[in-house]
Amino acid sequence: MKWLISCLFLLAKARIVSNQFFGVVYSPYRNGACPTLENIHQDIGLVGPMAQRIHLYGMDCNQTQMILDTMSELVPRSTAMLGMWVRGEGRFEKELGVLDKVLAHSKHHSRIDGICVGNEELYTGSATPAQLIVMLDKVRRLVAQHGLKIPVFTTDVPNAWTPELAAASDSILANIHPYFDHGSNNPAKNAAVHVMQQYDALSARFSSLNKKVVIGETGWPSGGAPLSTSGPATPKLRKSSCTLFYASVTLATFLITYLKPSTPLGNPLTHMAMLNATLALQQKGAFHATCLSNFSLVKPYI
Repeated sequence: MKWLISCLFLLAKARIVSNQFFGVVYSPYRNGACPTLENIHQDIGLVGPMAQRIHLYGMDCNQTQMILDTMSELVPRSTAMLGMWVRGEGRFEKELGVLDKVLAHSKHHSRIDGICVGNEELYTGSATPAQLIVMLDKVRRLVAQHGLKIPVFTTDVPNAWTPELAAASDSILANIHPYFDHGSNNPAKNAAVHVMQQYDALSARFSSLNKKVVIGETGWPSGGAPLSTSGPATPKLRKSSCTLFYASVTLATFLITYLKPSTPLGNPLTHMAMLNATLALQQKGAFHATCLSNFSLVKPYI
């Protein structure tokens, strides 16, 4: 845990390229249990300074209100992309009720820059495009009832997006995880390029809609159970991780990170290799030079 805190601290202090990441994904649970306000305060204190915005997944446990309150205190310039977990009997209706209460607090309106309804529902088969479109419409009507204009959308893996769903979503969010894509045919050294290629392909596919395309999740594991021969990142692959860092500040990209060492090692996304790589490079004072040596991969995206 100490190395991760040190890493996050250094990342928060580093004013590189655009000062902060576009965004990070955050889930506050503690071993599946609801977090306390103290837990959230500690987490936001670590994650908040390194990102322009924080992407949430659900509204249970009063987490949305506590996170928004904590952000107002610790990172007043950052915004939140609210998440609604819709999987499970009656879950969407419960989340909609909580959202209604959250939107009633006018002090947080300017902090909310989007509402994400569901996460990979098509990929998991938990909802159809038609069902998701109904949910998006209900959330959009609720937002309008409060006199607000907040983008409402969903997120899924790139190949799960359908034209109908893309048209109904205010933005197109895609979770792109090179670690899971193609197994041994996509080693860590190709991770950043793979993310960019997927991003470009999705953007081109729906270019006629003029919708903003955002990478809702990405990253590379630094620990956990290997998947095929992709394996966790190693010191030799720091350039790839560094390229992914550059992509995160030049593209609309949310990076996944896990703060808690209690996350099961069987989960291949226990930690993100980029954090390790960036810390190692900063400690050697070679961050800029090493990143720039691989800069040609990212240049078209700036």
